[in-house]
Amino acid sequence: AGRAVYRSKDCGNSWEKRIDGVYSSSILVEPGNSDIVYVAAFNGGGILEQYTAGIYKSVDGGNYFFNISGDLLKTVGTSYRVYDLEYGWKGSGMIWAAPYAGGLIHTVPPEY
Repeated sequence: AGRAVYRSKDCGNSWEKRIDGVYSSSILVEPGNSDIVYVAAFNGGGILEQYTAGIYKSVDGGNYFFNISGDLLKTVGTSYRVYDLEYGWKGSGMIWAAPYAGGLIHTVPPEY
């Protein structure tokens, strides 16, 4: 499979490559709207070299992903892998990320 994020639309019988060149550390699907998907990705490497490659967002069920890292990665830095993504309070639109360095960071993702 290699370094890529894949999607299946038939319960895993077949897979399509959606984001190439990265590994996924967390995937978050918006509750009540499966068209909106977030992926935290990293570049791989040894245990000390797992750098964040970005936080990606899809608004069309994973057909296309936008890199929405922007201010989020300014806060966490690219030298820390993001291990988890979670939604904020209902209706807030906020995404929380848990980086390797510890703590929590948050952002309100842009609309597309």
